[in-house]
Amino acid sequence: MLLQLWFFINIGFVALFITSLFVNRAYREALQAGDPAAVKRLKRRRLFMVLCTVAAFLAMSAAFLANMARNG
Repeated sequence: MLLQLWFFINIGFVALFITSLFVNRAYREALQAGDPAAVKRLKRRRLFMVLCTVAAFLAMSAAFLANMARNG
């Protein structure tokens, strides 16, 4: 059960990480373009994505450690 939970959380983490890379790229492009409205919007989106990615990483790590403790 814990292995499946870890697997699905891991898939979510990878998807969030890739998405956060694209959001960061859009933010950097908006900075270079000099669009203050887009920079403000993308900065908030980037922060949200980073927080979600960190939360998913912590959940993935907890599920992995729980699985190792159960099977070890």
